[in-house]
Amino acid sequence: MLLHLSDYDTVERAESLKNVYLCVTRDNAVKLQKDTYFVADLIGCDVFDSNGKPYGKLTDVLETGANDVYEIDGGKLLVPALKRVLNEVDVERGRIVLNAAVLEEVGCFAD
Repeated sequence: MLLHLSDYDTVERAESLKNVYLCVTRDNAVKLQKDTYFVADLIGCDVFDSNGKPYGKLTDVLETGANDVYEIDGGKLLVPALKRVLNEVDVERGRIVLNAAVLEEVGCFAD
């Protein structure tokens, strides 16, 4: 992502923002493509499988490079954020439904 800020048109000025937290309001944020979400909207969603079994809440999204990984219930379950794994993501209702059959294959369950 590229960002341009007024009055920060030199390397020296830009370096003054190094390690500074920048906040962008939702009104000024990039428009999301279909089936993409803001991490903040995913955190706290209730997670179920397609049979209705609850797994807890989504607690973090790990960026791995290949694909994101959803951390559920503080790491008790890790699942890749892939279309074949995710049956439904409804951030309005705070609900994520995982494909139960695929979950057994790709889910990483803590003991």
